[in-house]
Amino acid sequence: YSNNGKNILNVCDAAPEEPLVVGNNMKMDMFFDGEEIHLIFDALSKGGKVITPLGKTYFSPNFGFVIDKYGIYWYLMQMP
Repeated sequence: YSNNGKNILNVCDAAPEEPLVVGNNMKMDMFFDGEEIHLIFDALSKGGKVITPLGKTYFSPNFGFVIDKYGIYWYLMQMP
């Protein structure tokens, strides 16, 4: 997350116990301070697959998980 009003992008690879499949070898986490999360989520969803629609959770006002049209996993979270 950001203390200065900027969004954060975090990149990680597959967990050691996960079999390597093109797409799951890289996961992107995006953290947002504002409502632009909806625009980004919608753009990544086009041609992809929504796994968890954006919605409120106990840890975030908006959290969602989408696999984009290239098979890259994206976790988006709005900071509380």
